[in-house]
Amino acid sequence: MLVVGVANMDFPYKLDISSDKMKAWIIPAVNDRPQSVSVQEIEQWLQTLPIKYGIRDEVRSQLVNIEQVTFPLLIAIGKHPENGEDGKVELAYTKGTDKQEQPFNFRNIIDIPSVSTGDIVATVTKPTIGKYGIDLFGNKIKPKPGKKALYKLGLNVMEHESVIYSTIEGQISIAGHTIQVNPVFLVKGDLSLKVGNIDFIGNVSIEGNVPGGYTVRCGGDLKVYGMIEGSTIDVGGSIYVNGGITGEKECYVRSGGDLNALYINHASVETGGNITIEKTILHSKVISSQSVACNNGHLIGGILRAGKKVELYDAGNIHYTRTEIHIGNKEAIELKKQEMDAKYKEMENTLSKLSYIAIKLEEKLKNSWDEKDSILLEKQRKTKYHLAEEMKKLKYERFRLDYHLQADEELIINGTCYPNLYIKMGKYSTLLNQPYHSVKFTDKGNEIAVYPL
Repeated sequence: MLVVGVANMDFPYKLDISSDKMKAWIIPAVNDRPQSVSVQEIEQWLQTLPIKYGIRDEVRSQLVNIEQVTFPLLIAIGKHPENGEDGKVELAYTKGTDKQEQPFNFRNIIDIPSVSTGDIVATVTKPTIGKYGIDLFGNKIKPKPGKKALYKLGLNVMEHESVIYSTIEGQISIAGHTIQVNPVFLVKGDLSLKVGNIDFIGNVSIEGNVPGGYTVRCGGDLKVYGMIEGSTIDVGGSIYVNGGITGEKECYVRSGGDLNALYINHASVETGGNITIEKTILHSKVISSQSVACNNGHLIGGILRAGKKVELYDAGNIHYTRTEIHIGNKEAIELKKQEMDAKYKEMENTLSKLSYIAIKLEEKLKNSWDEKDSILLEKQRKTKYHLAEEMKKLKYERFRLDYHLQADEELIINGTCYPNLYIKMGKYSTLLNQPYHSVKFTDKGNEIAVYPL
């Protein structure tokens, strides 16, 4: 929409200004017939304009020689603001890192970096505020400042002046936005009765297979150089499997971070991060709070759930095997946010009460010292400190939920999706009764829409 300026009756052109005050054009004022004007007339007219910034120098010569000029003629342009850059966490170690894919590529799991005490793990860059713009009237336009880097310090790391250091010898682990360094438990060859079930606080590395019937629990990352067969796996960090995950009789795999494997077959897999599968997902229950990628492979049978995005090559098969894909957890996230807000408010009230009690105890101790009151005051201070730390953690988790809500839900099929594929996005669902090739499904807010790639 244009705002039309008032023409000077002695000058054969009038001014049009865009609604955002960032561009201005001139057009002939009478009968759409352009007329040549002298340099002196142009200068006098320009001085009468409300424009204070951005007048183009070449306009003067164009109005003197109008034979090759097309109207409307852009006479002035403002300067748009440059928005600030977001803060970033930059790993000090890039060995084994595939910058175009996952933070650590499962094909290079051997090279996930180890660090020594005092080594730099990562550096944190601060967001920038950006640069101001200016409109045609000389008004400054404020840029959008960049966002702070989204990260959290986990175990065995410390931060000093925006540099994150390791406090032990171990392996770097990144689960979601949490950065930590874990000690390593190494199993040479297959997991066997010599080792038994594993329950370890740090990272676990198994140089062979995990046969059926075993349980592996660890607080950090799990690396398996072979395959996982019919076992129970519960990992706080990420899981990297050179081979596949197969259920046989029973197989349950859970990770707090990402999961990378060659294939999943008749297994139950749940992660708090992204799932990347190289070949196939067959007759399994797969759940990711973020995204699932099987770009070169097939999804056949079972149920796949993802919070944000799913990208596959094929979905279903020529036998029309029932296959389900569920995308989106925004409603669940909103409910979780409400629960967290209520809990945070309750903690704030508790902290306020503790502060009031502490003030009263301090006043009482000033007048007359009492050992019981002194011990009680010290307990109050410790309780306040721990409560404040819990509030920080809760606030961080709340921030993460907002971050997850920003992503659009979509399903991308690079190859073919076959009939009897059930797709659910948010409140809406559809059951395909015909094949589609190279398409994208999105939630439009009132239906599931399909677009060609």
